[in-house]
This record gives sequence, C-alpha cells and structure tokens, in this order.
Amino acid sequence: MLISTTCEALNGARNVALADGAWRDAALDFDRAFHFFDESTIEAARIAWKGLRDKSGVTRTYWTQSEEGAGLRLRD
Repeated sequence: MLISTTCEALNGARNVALADGAWRDAALDFDRAFHFFDESTIEAARIAWKGLRDKSGVTRTYWTQSEEGAGLRLRD
C-alpha cells in the first residue's frame, strides 16, 4: 500500500482509492478506481459518475450501505 497526495502508481499499484471525495481523471490510468465520498461531496461525485458514462473501457458500479449500516448492495 502507498498513501500519497498524488494520483500516480509510484509503486506499480493497479488500484487506487480516492478517499478525499474528489474525483481525478488520472484514476482512469489504474485498473480499478474506488471513489469514496460523503454527504458534503455527493454532488461532485454525481457529476463525476455522469461524466464516466461514455468513457471507453469504464464499467461504473455504485455501492451503498443500508440504513442500518450493514450489507452493501450493488446498483448499476
């Protein structure tokens, strides 16, 4: 694992987790990107989600927690 302030695979990583709520197109250089966001950044996350709709080679998947905080369910 590498914790960094840049979105670069400095250690050859194939996955990236964006944990500050901000999407970066540089994440598309990885095999898999995880974009974490909260209520304060949800609108920006929605814009990023819509912007990825027509990107070639991108499969969008959205995961959410239930109101009880358990059990993740998948929405496409």
